[in-house]
Amino acid sequence: MGPLFSMALMAVAAGIVFSVVALVFRLFLPASVAARCAIGFVIGAGAGAALAGGLLALTMGTGTLQTGAEVLAYLATLAVSAVLGGTALSWQLARRFRTR
Repeated sequence: MGPLFSMALMAVAAGIVFSVVALVFRLFLPASVAARCAIGFVIGAGAGAALAGGLLALTMGTGTLQTGAEVLAYLATLAVSAVLGGTALSWQLARRFRTR
C-alpha cells in the first residue's frame, strides 16, 4: 500500500467529487462553465485541505491526538477547509466565466 495506491485513491475520490459537483453546477450553469467550476472546486478543495493540514501540523505537531473528540475535530477542520477552499475557487471561476 505505497504511494501509488494512495494516488489512485485520491484520483478516484477527485473523480467522484468532480462528477457530483459538476452535476449540481449543471443545474444552474451552462455545461462548459459547470465543468470549469467543478474542476476549480476539486483543485480548491485539495488546496484548502493541504493548507489546513499544514497549519494543523505546525500548530499541533504530529502524534498528539489523544481522544476521539480531538480526531473528530481534526477531521472536521480538514473537511470544512476543503469545502471552503473549493467553494471560494469555484465561485471566482463562476464569476469570471459568467461575465464573458
